[in-house]
Amino acid sequence: MDALFPCGELSPPSSDAARPSVTKIVSVHRQSSDAGVKTPSGPRVMSPIHCDFGDPALLARIVLMKPPRMGQLTRERRSQAGFTLIELMGVVIILGILATIAIAAYQKQVRSAHKAEVIADLSNLTLRQKTFMAVTGHYASSTACEGENCTYPLMTNVSADTVPVRWDVTDPNYTAVSAGDGEYFRGGSDLHGFDALRFMPEGGSSWCGYATISGHGTNAADPQYADVPPGTAIANAIFPANSEPYYARDWFYSYALCDFDFDGIYWAFSTAHYESNVNQSSVGDYRENE
Repeated sequence: MDALFPCGELSPPSSDAARPSVTKIVSVHRQSSDAGVKTPSGPRVMSPIHCDFGDPALLARIVLMKPPRMGQLTRERRSQAGFTLIELMGVVIILGILATIAIAAYQKQVRSAHKAEVIADLSNLTLRQKTFMAVTGHYASSTACEGENCTYPLMTNVSADTVPVRWDVTDPNYTAVSAGDGEYFRGGSDLHGFDALRFMPEGGSSWCGYATISGHGTNAADPQYADVPPGTAIANAIFPANSEPYYARDWFYSYALCDFDFDGIYWAFSTAHYESNVNQSSVGDYRENE
């Protein structure tokens, strides 16, 4: 009987007095569950169970054995279960936020690079105008009007293509070949156009449209050649009221219209013969919104 019932509530006591035994308390619920019998609901009732251990060393090992800790069990379960859906969604959200920040920072750096290119190109255009003045005695014009349809390349084309436009030295808008002798084009097309100034943006292509307008000034030797700046937004910002001394003699101003984010709103950069800085302030409908 001892061999068949080494540890049980109904096992008889051992006949061998030298064999140690121990009595432990277990729940009836667990005992019945182990036997395959469903227990009624209610408080658990503890009953004594007589256990007979034939080997004292085995008894000592059982007494000294420590049960696994709850934290260890939890870690083991997690290592087997993997990631939960909420954890994966959290990772995806964090990656999305980081990507948004990175893209915005990259776009800002790209616009800053384009802006630096425009400033460098207008500074180069000013230098070429002054060199042309020193050689010929007057400045040159690329157009007689102001706006997105008066630049080279046409700013409307740049916005439509959404890529930098390659400059073509044979383009009539580059050479101003169709311009006759008249206001802002004194002497005819041979003395005007970007080809006369030998101006080309860095790299031979641009994200912006460029233009430059010049005149002989109100104190011209021949009154019929007395040119004043046009009454347009950028010109009025460069030559405000009571600024007649700035265009009493030969004058010019240059501008670039840019739309780096292609939203149809142009950002104007401008400079003139009497200054070396490039103006980037909002002018009329031209404003920074990049």
